[in-house]
Amino acid sequence: MNQIAFPLLIRIAAALVFPVTAAVAAILNRSFLMVPLLALAATGVQLVMSRVAPNPLTSFGAMGKQGAKPVSLNTSMVTFFIGACFYAGVFILFVFLSALFQETQLAHGIAPIDFVIFAIPSALAALFSFVSSRLAAAQVTDLMQQFQSGLNPDGAGRSEFDPDDGMTIDGEVIDPDEPRTNRD
Repeated sequence: MNQIAFPLLIRIAAALVFPVTAAVAAILNRSFLMVPLLALAATGVQLVMSRVAPNPLTSFGAMGKQGAKPVSLNTSMVTFFIGACFYAGVFILFVFLSALFQETQLAHGIAPIDFVIFAIPSALAALFSFVSSRLAAAQVTDLMQQFQSGLNPDGAGRSEFDPDDGMTIDGEVIDPDEPRTNRD
């Protein structure tokens, strides 16, 4: 698998954990109260992961720094409401789909199994986000080291300038032996 694609796939898997959990909760006829719990868990995972393992692709300056600038409260509120609406839509869709195949009666409250149903995906999403962030940070660090070794400021590996060699300026090779003429 491509080195760049793997952290991206893990990040996508972390994002898909909560909608899949909303679908499973609907199929299992759990309470609609799972929707705000899932939105709250997704927002909590985002807040914790932004502090513990910032994404190097979105916060390049935070790479390598623990406790970098976390996600703001306004962003978290927006994430919560968008997540709640999205998870509610997924939940309702799967309640309707499960009603086609079985008798559907949603639970009236939160049971202990509901906490398990939402705790496991929260832990999985946090784990996936952490691993993805660390892999992406390692790849960005490797890329930066390759770039810096290409620049090589100490001059090792570079050939010294020889005035007898030709020069290339804007893609045009200029021969030092050729007489200079003014071009009009």
